[in-house]
Amino acid sequence: MKKILKKIGLTDNEAKLYIVALRNGPVTITTLAKNAGIKRTTTYSCVSNLKEKGLLSEGKIQKEKIYKAVDPDVLIDIVKTNQEKWHECQKELETIVPQLKAVINNKANISKIEIYEGLKIYGI
Repeated sequence: MKKILKKIGLTDNEAKLYIVALRNGPVTITTLAKNAGIKRTTTYSCVSNLKEKGLLSEGKIQKEKIYKAVDPDVLIDIVKTNQEKWHECQKELETIVPQLKAVINNKANISKIEIYEGLKIYGI
């Protein structure tokens, strides 16, 4: 599971935390860190990233923050969104490739100039 989660852009720690959150339901940062075997300080940063990616939701129970993994179906949506972005990127690249090739050709047409310094130019 973790290997596939990494393929869609999660780090090793993010994948571990997402799986732990799925298994354990709503949990605190401390529980997430402990069950994933990750330092708590690292867990805070990974949880923030997972929230940005839409894979964790945050709530509160008696003034304590808890985190819950969102439905795994969201992972498929993420892949579809990435496919669309890459397809758009491919189209944009196809339009600028001729311009990039023109840059190469222009450089090839520049005359070669050699500069000599010192007495060697006189054969001394």
